[in-house]
Amino acid sequence: MSEIFKKDFLSYTKAIGSIGGFLAVVFVVVQISKGQTWVDSNSKLLLTHGAYWFLLLLVGWLIVSWQPEDYLASPKVRVVRDDGILIVEKSPWLGIGVGTAIYLIEDDFEKLICGAEVINIQSNELVQLKTAAIDSDHPDYLAALKASKDDILVKPGLYR
Repeated sequence: MSEIFKKDFLSYTKAIGSIGGFLAVVFVVVQISKGQTWVDSNSKLLLTHGAYWFLLLLVGWLIVSWQPEDYLASPKVRVVRDDGILIVEKSPWLGIGVGTAIYLIEDDFEKLICGAEVINIQSNELVQLKTAAIDSDHPDYLAALKASKDDILVKPGLYR
């Protein structure tokens, strides 16, 4: 089972349990305040309203807890090859021919190193980026990228 499924399943289970517990407390308060005779004669009404409230609270929780996917998130770099190709994880904005800018993060500063273009999307959904020097400021940009693979930031767009 994937980590995301486990996390979502536990989150939904907690929400359903919390809503059910809240409605149980409300039912007990109604039973105490109205008496057992009233509860017995209106059990279908209580069941119907309980179901409505459960669904309303569940939908409300789903709306509040929903987080949209970050479509412009920077993909993680997996490999920096000697021939200037970066292998990165998939991202919705990466398609064949898309130009990217490659930055190195140094002390919370994003330093532009080179440009790159998507040349292939592999069958395992990894993406190949072909790097290209953009100016003479970084003649040995591949060595810099290889040395600090975890600090590489891939952003959409080309530097001009």
